[in-house]
Amino acid sequence: MSFEFDHLIHYVREPNEAIRLLRQTGLHAVEGGRHEQRGTYNALCYFDLSYIELIGVFDKQLADRNRTPHSLLHTIANASYAEGFVRLAIRTNRIEEDAERYAKQGFEVIGPVQGHRKRPDGSSVRWQQLYLAHPDQRFPLPFLIQWEENDEERRHDLAKRNVISPHPSGIVELSYVALAVLDFQTAADWSRWFGLALGDVVTDESIQAVPDAEAARRESEVLQAGRRRNRIRRAGGTRGRPVYGRFIGRLEARGSASSRRTLPIQHIRRTKKSIQMQGER
Repeated sequence: MSFEFDHLIHYVREPNEAIRLLRQTGLHAVEGGRHEQRGTYNALCYFDLSYIELIGVFDKQLADRNRTPHSLLHTIANASYAEGFVRLAIRTNRIEEDAERYAKQGFEVIGPVQGHRKRPDGSSVRWQQLYLAHPDQRFPLPFLIQWEENDEERRHDLAKRNVISPHPSGIVELSYVALAVLDFQTAADWSRWFGLALGDVVTDESIQAVPDAEAARRESEVLQAGRRRNRIRRAGGTRGRPVYGRFIGRLEARGSASSRRTLPIQHIRRTKKSIQMQGER
């Protein structure tokens, strides 16, 4: 089992507005195109082959008719089309084998489902997706994606199309994705199910990713996925109110100490030095 972090999906009402705001922060973002059969369209912000997808709906009736169980549209509709984090995608090159293996392990497996997107220039990009659900997991699981082209072919093509391009703000990497959860069992489950190694103990009070006083002293589990880190955190809320599934993605700009900064992503709102996407699920 060999997976790579592929992308993060965030629902927005206006992907083109998201492009404008990302560009104002010094990030390179482009139109992705339209999923004609699903009623959705997107904007993309790439960091090598990993990226943030900002997805919107151009035809809600069409989108509602294509709500495959456990799919992105299913997750978006269940959240009443509220802007915010939707799902994570993990890249694979053995999607048929993965489908068989997860089915044998007791997962509900949907797919592989064929997907394609029409780019602004009229060309198409194609892939397969595998949606997973497990009776022991309420938190939406990542889905698997296998692109029609291999990694090197995609990197070359995306660079030629100016989709992958240097960010005006400098060298920027997607360093990790953090998910705040209530129970460490989520981290243990994801580690076992997706072949992710449990790593360092971390906390992040900026997203209330610390347990309450009775729990295990402000700790959380870090999952390693290739060069990208998926952090699964139990969160305690303020005034005794827990945070359910609150998410924050961070982009860390690498550079000199004076220019180094963190760009949180959650409910697109411009500040002087960051885009913040605040919002909870």
